[in-house]
Amino acid sequence: MADPLILADARPSRFGRAAEGAIELTGRSAAIMRVQELIRRAALRTFSDRLGDDNDERLDRIVAWFDQGAALKIGGDERASVAVKAFALVPELLALVHDLEFAEVGDQPVEVAACELALEALAAQKRISRSEEIGWAAAKRRTRE
Repeated sequence: MADPLILADARPSRFGRAAEGAIELTGRSAAIMRVQELIRRAALRTFSDRLGDDNDERLDRIVAWFDQGAALKIGGDERASVAVKAFALVPELLALVHDLEFAEVGDQPVEVAACELALEALAAQKRISRSEEIGWAAAKRRTRE
């Protein structure tokens, strides 16, 4: 059974075993949403420190791909080889993580983690969105009233 975790919330969250020994935090509480936001901020900070220039045109091409209606969802138990093929559909994504030396070409598990880091950073900037149901997709645009 998963170990319970309570993070200043009345509803417990649970740690569960994900693929290859990773730990997954599951549930829908406000605490989990807060943890997810902290992870996004950490991804943004790490990515921005390495990138150095938020105006990199490759980021615009990645965002444009999602803005054109594409979405990408990678299952937590997906093989690295399959996940890398899916990330390769996103223009410039793999090249970007290789150029920033987050991953070496062919090191598929690290390539997957690096691509997730890059997309989480873009989600933290609200340039794209991420949900459990859809995965990464175009940012939700606010409508003016």
